[in-house]
Order: sequence, then structure tokens, then C-alpha cells
Amino acid sequence: MPRLLVAALVAAFLVATLMVAPIGAVRAGGMARTAVAGAVDGSARLVGGTATEVQVTGRGGVPATGVGSVAVNVTVTRPSANAFVTVWPAGESRPTASNLNVVRGQTVANLVVVRVGVGGRVSLYASGAGAMDVVVDVLGWFPTGGGFTGFTPARVLDTRSDGVTVDGAFVGGGVLTGGAPVEVALAGRGGVPPSGDGSVAINVTVASPTADAYLTVWPTGRPRPTASNVDVTPGRTVPNLVVVPLGDGGRISLFLNAGTADVIVDVLGWFAPGASFTGLTPARLLDTRAGLPTIDGAFAGSGALTGGSTLDLTVVGRGGVPATGVAAVAVNVTVVAPTAAMFLTAWPTGSPRPTASNLNAPAGRTVANAVMVPVGAGGRVSLFVNAGAADVVVDVLGWFPPGGAFTGVVPARLTDTRGESGYVPLVPAVAPWSMAFDGVSLWIGDRVNGLARFDVAAGSAERVPLPGFEFADDLMFDGEFLWMVHIDQVARLDPSTGGFRVLGPWRGGSGPTTPVRLGDHVWTMNRGSNSLSRIDRLTGATTVSPLPDRVAGGSGLTTDGRYLWFPTYLANAFVRFDPATRAVRTFPLPSGVSMPLFAAFDGGRVWTARFALEPMPRVALTWVDVVTGETGDVDLDPNLGHVTDLVFDGTHVWAAHSAATRVSRVVPETGVVTMHEVLRDHVDTETITHGWVQQLAVSGDVLWVASANGLSYLPIG
Repeated sequence: MPRLLVAALVAAFLVATLMVAPIGAVRAGGMARTAVAGAVDGSARLVGGTATEVQVTGRGGVPATGVGSVAVNVTVTRPSANAFVTVWPAGESRPTASNLNVVRGQTVANLVVVRVGVGGRVSLYASGAGAMDVVVDVLGWFPTGGGFTGFTPARVLDTRSDGVTVDGAFVGGGVLTGGAPVEVALAGRGGVPPSGDGSVAINVTVASPTADAYLTVWPTGRPRPTASNVDVTPGRTVPNLVVVPLGDGGRISLFLNAGTADVIVDVLGWFAPGASFTGLTPARLLDTRAGLPTIDGAFAGSGALTGGSTLDLTVVGRGGVPATGVAAVAVNVTVVAPTAAMFLTAWPTGSPRPTASNLNAPAGRTVANAVMVPVGAGGRVSLFVNAGAADVVVDVLGWFPPGGAFTGVVPARLTDTRGESGYVPLVPAVAPWSMAFDGVSLWIGDRVNGLARFDVAAGSAERVPLPGFEFADDLMFDGEFLWMVHIDQVARLDPSTGGFRVLGPWRGGSGPTTPVRLGDHVWTMNRGSNSLSRIDRLTGATTVSPLPDRVAGGSGLTTDGRYLWFPTYLANAFVRFDPATRAVRTFPLPSGVSMPLFAAFDGGRVWTARFALEPMPRVALTWVDVVTGETGDVDLDPNLGHVTDLVFDGTHVWAAHSAATRVSRVVPETGVVTMHEVLRDHVDTETITHGWVQQLAVSGDVLWVASANGLSYLPIG
């Protein structure tokens, strides 16, 4: 982002805005929370070795009575240590089974089907010595005496030598080896009837894998499907819920495609045969990757979903799901190679998109989660990703008829321990100039000391040396590398290894700013030479595209997945650049405000921030529709000062300000603006006026706001 230009403008704008009204006169709204009535909202973090109870009946569309079990999506965020989480009926002894496994600092979600316990509650337990935030979203419920029988989770397979199962069978058998299927008997074990028919809900955990791999679960005796249920990377333990019909002899089969891994299976419940639930051999309904098939050829190779965009997927009449008489489906959703930390939401097409999420993925890591979702208009379900770009794969596991065993609801938040906002002082002191998140750590361009790494889980910062590089004006994480620019330098850091490389001598154009990834290349806007540079991510090879004089003054850069977009403050316009042809098209912005700075893409529009000093100070966010070219303004409160950063979180556009401890949030579809307190009493106006302006970054489900002496955060997903 054009930080140096911003700093030069802040002082003049502060003088004008402070003449309008004191900053204290601005009324700020608190962060709008999304939990339903009665939620445990903003309560203390769940501490390792302790348990908490959550009321699930009578809330979020779940009846107060007649409920046997619920389907909930449980998300753990900001864990301070490696741990596992167990969910079970309140009032009963905690089982040895687990539902989620988390690694310090990372956000993990998993679908859980759990029987309702005493008082309509379920219990959650966290292991280990750390603490974590927990978010619970309800997806639906099963009636008492219906076609689904929920159990206290029981372990039915543990390949580890020190493992334990409910009956001592299928324990300690050794790791699964890639290419060798294993059969597991479930009939008559852990509460499953001995008849061997119907379907089961199980939690499958792949532990200590030695290779990038996937695991598939299917009914024994049937052909192995191409679909997968769990995707893993070396050394990382991953769980997922699976709903699978019982096969020959009441067995299920498991297949690991590569390497070796231990596998743990916990049974959560059983669906009786008949009208309650029809389990299917997994069938692929969506694969956005090029050249890869689906069960019927539809919804194949459509291209990655980009942040802020929605895909409506037809699920009826495909993969064994009937064309009519379907109320809800059970699907496995996989996000493949996301370019940024993101969350994914699934909901019935035609209903408003909920604030709940189903899956959280860090940049560069493939993540899967099971989802039970009602079928919406046209037999479809909608899928939304909030940031970056990622391929998405959907495999159908089964379906529920109307009035059957499962009543799906639009996801509703029951618990969110994160609260409205939080604050973390930066120690050692950091002068933030730019920020980027790599899936684990928040990287901060430090105007004084170069670069700092903030450990999200530990809440501590450390300085990172940059040999031959002064400091990072702008930062961007591309899913693998952290890119930074300064004056006439561009550099690349590998967060996983610490490898650092300054590309040079830099010949890509003077004054590179705002690195952006598009495909296999990183692009920079070069203000000093009015050009764009294309950098090969792996080799560093660079080519330069000069720009016409009429679009000089570029002050930001973003991409819609095909074109590059940047505002130019000299022409007061947005410019679209075609990387394939190098063609340039200009979109004039509305009069009344000028000096556009920053650029963000919301899935359909590109946004920038503008201001005017006369006749009265005015601050606005301006957008251009990337399809129609239509433009518009959304006015912000000028008392908050000049905009110092702009980001899109997948739902809202956020603006940081030079003269306030608040940020502005804009709903793109309506233009509704709310202000949110973030820094409270942790920053002073004198500090801000010296140029240490607020910066923004999104880490999946959290908005981070940096000032001269600390970080504030707001939950957003």
C-alpha cells in the first residue's frame, strides 16, 4: 500500500477534520455480535483440563423439547498449545474419544453430531496446558425416537500401540500404509446394533501422517469411490466427521493413498435403515480444478472460488440424491490450496448468507470438513469463501427426506468465547507500517526495525533480521512466500524455513509498492516509473509493463482473478490492466472527492478510499463494478480522519483511520456504515499524528488493527 504517500497526507487532513468536531463527539457502535439469544458470548477462553457446558435446545431453531441429538460445527481458534477437544452429552462421564485436534496458533473446525444431555446441554472439554477460544454453530437437530440414535462417543479403532477401544478390539494394529485398505467391524460395537444395517456417524482422525495424503471411507463390499474424507500433510493430525452406510458384515473400509498414518475412529451415532437417512457411496458433485471429473460431468473445472464470491451448487438429482423429496444433504467439503487464510460457509440457496462458517483454512493448506445443510431453491446449496482464492471439492455422503430424522436449520451461532474485541501490546515495541498473515503468524512491517513476527497463539512479537533490506513498506503472503517492498527493493521470505532473498539488483521499475499475487506471478505497482512489474514467484524473473501517462499516479493494486486494478490519484479514476494483452481501461470516479488511495476487491467490485478538504472535509469509499463499470460512493465520518488502510474480509469492507481509535465497517450491498471501537485507550492522538497510522489485516476469522503500540482484534467470522 502507498504508505509514504499516506503519511504525507495525514497531517493536512487532521488539521481540517479536527476543526469540524472533537473526535470524542463521534458515537461509536460496538462490534455487532452474531450469536443467538442466550449465547455464551465473550466468555472466558476454554482452559486446558477444564470443561464447559453449552445450552443447545430452545435456541437457533432447535426446539426446547423433543430433541435427541444435534449437529453442530465446532471451531477452535487461537489455541495457545497443541490440544484435543471432546464434545459429549452433558451430565455423563467424559469419553476418551475426541472430536478436534488443534495445533498451537491455528484455527480448526469440525462437524460434530452429539446426543443432547441433561438440561438440553452438551459439554466441551479441552486437553493440554493452554487455552483456546471456541465457537459453536448449530446446523440442525434429530428428534427423540426418530431414525437417528446418538451415542456417547465410543472408540472403535485405534491403530496406535498405546490406544484403547471400547471393547479392546481393533486396537494397536499398526499404521495404515498407503495403498492398503483396512476393514473395521462396527456392528454390535459402541452402541451400533448387531444387525449390521443402516448408516453410522463417525469421527475419523488421521494421526502423524508421513506424507501428503488423503483417506477415504466407504461401505465394505462396494467399489472404492474417488471421493476423499480427510486430507492431511506430513506430521499434522486431522479429524473429520464421516457419515457412511454399513457394508458387508456391518463393516466399513478405510484407504490411505500415500505414506503411513495412525487412524482413530469414534462412533457418534447410528441411522436406522428406511426413511430417516439414505447413506450413499461418496460421489463427487463439485471439483473446480481443471481436468478433474465429477460424478456426472457437471460443475467440473469451473475455476477457483475467489474471496467474496458465491457458487450455487445443484445437489439433487445427482450422485444418488433423488431429484425430489430431499430436505437436506450430508456433504464433505474440501478447500484446496487457498491463497490466503479464509473461511467457507455453506447454506441453503435462496436464504440469506449466515455469519457462521463451516470450514477454516490457513493459506496454502488443504482442509476438509463435513457439512449437513438444508437444500435450498432449485435443489441447490450455496458456497462462499471470504478471502483469497481456492479450489473447492464437494462429495455427497447421503440425504435426508422431509419430516425424517434430521431437521436442518440455517446455521446459528450458539457460543463464541472470543468477545467483542481484544488488545495485545507489542513487546518489543513495533512501529507498524504494513501487515500480512501467513496462516500462523502475523507479519508486521516495522518502520524502525525492519520486520516483526507476531505469534498469534502466544501473543508475543519478535524482530526478524532482513540482511540488505531496510524495512517493509508493504507486505503480502502469497500462500507460500512473504513478499515485501521498499523504495527500489523487492524481497521474498519463506516463513517455514526463514530463507530470505532480495531480488536484485532490482530492474523492475522505480518505487515498487503493493505486491499482489495473480496465478504464478506476483505483480507490483511502480509509482516512480509509472509501470507494473510481473515477478515469477519461484525464479524471481521480472518483466516490466510501462503504463500510459494518462494513468500515472497509481496508489494501490488488487486483482479480480483476471485483471489487475489500481486507482490513480492524478486522474481520479480506477484503471483496469489486462495482463494477457497489456490493455488499459480507465473508469472515472464520481466528482466531489478525489485522491483515491488503496484498492480492495469484494468479489464483484473494486474499492478505494478518497477524500476532499473543501468546502468541508469529506471522506468516502468509492467502488467500481468490475462487470458493468458502474461507480458509487459510501461516505464515512470525516471526524475519524483520513483512511490509512482498506481491506475486505469476505463480508464487509473495513477502513482504518488516521485520527481515531475506531474503524469503519461497510456492507457492500447496502452501503450501511458502522463504526467499531478497537484501540480504546491504548493509543493517543499525538502518536497517530507522527505517522504511525493504523494498518489492517485479516486472518481468516479475525480482523487485526495495528497502531504504534499494539494490536487490536475483532472477531469477524
